[in-house]
Amino acid sequence: MNQRKSKAYIRDNLHRVDDLFVRSAAQAAKLASGCTVSARALIMRAEAASSLPAESWSGFYNALDKQEQRAGHAWQEKFRQMAQSVNRHRRIAVTSLIIALVLAFFTLVPAGRAIAESIFNYVIGVFDGQLEIS
Repeated sequence: MNQRKSKAYIRDNLHRVDDLFVRSAAQAAKLASGCTVSARALIMRAEAASSLPAESWSGFYNALDKQEQRAGHAWQEKFRQMAQSVNRHRRIAVTSLIIALVLAFFTLVPAGRAIAESIFNYVIGVFDGQLEIS
């Protein structure tokens, strides 16, 4: 067994020495997905169990605050992207909206159905009872 294979073997079998040892990023993600504790709570627990001064933990709290602030503004970013998308396709969006409203008027509103029926009867009457498709 060469050195590279022996290192890989030791790395793959570290769980036999310590059950809490995380061997890969996939295993860490699996453990984290099963965790229901927030990152802030984990840092607070670690701070309580640690003998480090409070100033050394400020970087963790600052990073958490920035992440929460970014997450809070995520809806604004999505709204801005949606508005840009609508602006890019404004003509298509307006035309589709007009067609949808006209169709809704002629199909859903009783007065619209009456108007559509009178237009249909007029067109049929103009062609003297014969429907011509060109």
